[in-house]
Amino acid sequence: MVYSHRTLKHVIMPLADKAMGTSLTKYWKEIPKMNTWSSDEIVKWQDDKFCRLVKEAYEYTVYYRRVMDEIGIVPSDIKGTRDIKLFPVLKKPMVREQYDNLISKRAFKKEA
Repeated sequence: MVYSHRTLKHVIMPLADKAMGTSLTKYWKEIPKMNTWSSDEIVKWQDDKFCRLVKEAYEYTVYYRRVMDEIGIVPSDIKGTRDIKLFPVLKKPMVREQYDNLISKRAFKKEA
């Protein structure tokens, strides 16, 4: 089934956001603005998103809390994407082994 751009933007994506607790519609609206950003603005946005992701992972996943505690860092130590090198590379066997510990405690929770 093929949807029009308007149907996708104003109906499908907002419903999907609501059902899954995502923010795709917000980003869809930001894309035209993002296309005008300088390289520095893009890097800042990426760094901010990465820092928020690390904080969320630390707060809501067993695996990343354990990894960060073991290497002696806290989310506030992470300043941007350049710090990704501090984290171990996840390989398929590790994901299989640690699957339950990698899922956020907030995943799939519906708001009451």
